[in-house]
Amino acid sequence: MSIFAFPVELVQDVVSYMAKPDILKFAFTCRTAYACAVPSILRDVSLRKGTKKEADEHLRSFCICVLADLPRRASHIRSLTIGTPTFADEKGAYSQQDYALADHLARIISLATGLRLLIVLDAERLFCSAPPQLARAIISLNNLSDIQFEGYAGPHALGVLSEMRSRPVAVTLTSFGTPTCHRALRTGRDRLLPNFSDTLVSLTLVNNHDLFQALQSDVVWPTLKHLTIGGVRDAANLPAFARTFPGVRRLEVYARCTEETVGPGLWKQLECVSLDRPVPICRPVRHIELVGGDWMEEQFGLSATMMAGIEPTTVTCRDVDVQAVAQLLGCTHSIRYVRFVRASAHTRQGFALFGSLSADSWLEAHNFSALARAHLLALTIPVDIVRAYIDIDGDWACFRARSEVAIGRAGYLRGS
Repeated sequence: MSIFAFPVELVQDVVSYMAKPDILKFAFTCRTAYACAVPSILRDVSLRKGTKKEADEHLRSFCICVLADLPRRASHIRSLTIGTPTFADEKGAYSQQDYALADHLARIISLATGLRLLIVLDAERLFCSAPPQLARAIISLNNLSDIQFEGYAGPHALGVLSEMRSRPVAVTLTSFGTPTCHRALRTGRDRLLPNFSDTLVSLTLVNNHDLFQALQSDVVWPTLKHLTIGGVRDAANLPAFARTFPGVRRLEVYARCTEETVGPGLWKQLECVSLDRPVPICRPVRHIELVGGDWMEEQFGLSATMMAGIEPTTVTCRDVDVQAVAQLLGCTHSIRYVRFVRASAHTRQGFALFGSLSADSWLEAHNFSALARAHLLALTIPVDIVRAYIDIDGDWACFRARSEVAIGRAGYLRGS
């Protein structure tokens, strides 16, 4: 049966579920197939090839393709990744040809009415050096829902954000190896990104924490629900963030923090905290996620103090060994549910050196008896991880029975 017998919209929807190589093969079968494949081909665009020559060829081909049918083809773009690697050479220099390509790209972006996700690499250098029409095109967009400025988001990048017509629900700002940019702003006087303060739901900051800590002390962003703080350079002042973003429900902290404590009067709606180190939070939080396998043993005292202050009911241990946290979980009496999760890429790494253990040996090696002090109602452990340890003749039912004996409680263990 010919594809001509089906509505174009139906064929386009089917094609959208195909892998990119398959879409390209389908597109070259006939003109009708090409027309149906174009929306999927242009849906996710990344203009960040490795070498200058590759970047030029990629950008030029993209511009030729989209400019051949404006504004229709531009409207198909849903996500776009650009940055200085798109235009500049390895030394960051621009040529007249680069400016011409930037002008074409600006024209395409201004007509990309369906664009939802914009990722800008090395954002500060791009907006500082590229032709202004590129920034104006981005500012003119109305429907962006997710904006990510990576590499370094400095004064020029923040200036573009502050003028945007779009009201995104998610923003990511990162800064690596560059002095913080708040020195270019007036501490206590500037209003950082006021156009987003009533609509933003998710904010990710990698370094540059002082942007909000220093400039937004008397301003509240009521709609923010998900805050992620990362980086290795700046120390985050959690109470300052709590005053600026009082409605946060999910908090992720992967950075150093100052000693100021988040008490019961702050973050009253906080439901979940994900972290890779102890943080100064001393208020009840229903769910906590512990990430990484090394820091628990090194900072057990701080970890125990934090867990006592947070009083979690449920705990997820992601890529954390049972042995590393068993004692910590055992001394936190508020915990009722524990779930161990390991990334699939690491499921069987590091286990072979143990050889084949009995169920009792595995439980003893992982300090399982420490969990007996916790008042657990359920414990979930990945079955394949346990089977990487126990005897090949053992089975899950045997392991479950032995573990329940070790803890002294029946009916609590689940396999995932």
